[in-house]
Amino acid sequence: MKILDMDGFVSESLKKVIRRNLPIRKYKIIDCHSTTDMCYCDNCDKLIKNIATIEDEDNNVYNVGLDCAETLSGITEFDIEYWKSQFEIGKKIRAKLLKYIKEYGDKYYVYIDVPFSDNHKYLVFVWHNDPNPSMPYTINADTVGYLMFEDVKYFETLENLVKYCPDIANKCMYNKNWKYHPEFDTRDYSFLPESGQKIDGYKMEYGIRSYGKNDMCSYATISKNGKTLGEWYNDNWTYNVYKQNNQKDTESEIKEKMMGSAKESAAHLYMYWKWFDGAEILSDVIKP
Repeated sequence: MKILDMDGFVSESLKKVIRRNLPIRKYKIIDCHSTTDMCYCDNCDKLIKNIATIEDEDNNVYNVGLDCAETLSGITEFDIEYWKSQFEIGKKIRAKLLKYIKEYGDKYYVYIDVPFSDNHKYLVFVWHNDPNPSMPYTINADTVGYLMFEDVKYFETLENLVKYCPDIANKCMYNKNWKYHPEFDTRDYSFLPESGQKIDGYKMEYGIRSYGKNDMCSYATISKNGKTLGEWYNDNWTYNVYKQNNQKDTESEIKEKMMGSAKESAAHLYMYWKWFDGAEILSDVIKP
């Protein structure tokens, strides 16, 4: 039975008589994290999943549960409360993701959106039912669900995900080197090569092609090393649909709009696959 002081904490004087595996000396907590596999507490030999890493005066490092850490000299109630609050952060992240984890079980692939700028305040998790979706990470036909965290400290949230929800982090794909093109905000896709040419090893083809018997649609494809990676075509806004909705536009004006749509889609295909080629398991990328 644990003996507590009036505030509910093990007093420093009583800690001297609570002795298990670790010697009586001064300790400090240097970090905490959760693990996918249970491990044994170095102090009481019980199985633990939430781990406090502690260090003694001679720089010896041990892994213990917070309950055991609370009984060790040198570790204050404020230390315990702080690290408990860090585990609470992990619980909140898990609770928000739990709905999707239950619904999709082990048959999901999670792609994490990256910030578009230093001011980006969103963290987006996208679930796909295909490990190689036609457009990775984005919300499209392959998507089985998505969740957006708003107003977050982006990389701090990712670190907490790895530290306190390692089982989820092991299923998340993340590209630390992917950069957003500011041209997307102004719809300036001048960085794209001409259709049929390559950029960074990707061959982009886009334009207008026949659709059905008497219609045309915009299209875009991307390939690498002779293999088609993804394709897109707009069967919602075909030439005839444009014509019906923009009766004052000439044929050349309609085709200009369709070509703009094709070029925009080609740019997105390029960005998506550039992201996907460099994506790694989140827990392999971020080491808290």
